[in-house]
Amino acid sequence: MFKLFQKLTQKKQYTLTNYLSRRIRVLEKTNNFLSLANMAPSINDSDIPELVTFLNTQPQITDLDLSVNNIGDEGAKKLGALLYVTNLNLARNNIRESFDHLVKKPWFYLNLEANDLKPDFQTSRPFLTPARIKSIQCLSINLEENNLPHDLLDLLEQQIKDNRSRFLSTTLKT
Repeated sequence: MFKLFQKLTQKKQYTLTNYLSRRIRVLEKTNNFLSLANMAPSINDSDIPELVTFLNTQPQITDLDLSVNNIGDEGAKKLGALLYVTNLNLARNNIRESFDHLVKKPWFYLNLEANDLKPDFQTSRPFLTPARIKSIQCLSINLEENNLPHDLLDLLEQQIKDNRSRFLSTTLKT
C-alpha cells in the first residue's frame, strides 16, 4: 500500500488527505488506530499541518503512529494541535528541541524513543528545568535511546507518577 501511495503521489494524483481519507474508510470498520509509520515517502514537517487538519475531523482516531518518518521539531510542535489523538508514537524521527512543546499536552502515551533528545551541554540553555518538568502532563512517556542523564529521568518519572495520581483522583471523583 505504501508503494502505491508513493507512486500515486509522484504522479500528483493524490494528496496526503486523499490517501488518509481512503485509509479512514477502512479504519471506521476496524479500530481507532492509524499507522503512518515508516511511510514512503517519509512524512516530514511540511506534511504535518495537512495531517493535523485532517485528523481533527476524525474523532474516532485516538491512536496515531508516526514512527520512523522524517518529522523534526517544527512538525512536532504542530502535532500539539491534535484534538482527538491521545496516544502518539513519534519514535525514530528527528525531534531534538521541541520536547517541552509535546509534553504539555495530556497524552495518555507519548513515544519519543530514539530522537536524540539529549541535553545540549554546548549551550547555556538548560534542557529541562524543574519548571519545565512540572509542566509535563503526559501519563506515560517512552524516552529510551535518548541518552538522557539518570537524574533527569528520575525527575521525569516522579512527574509522570504525580500526573497519574491527579488523573485517577479526578476520574474517580466524576
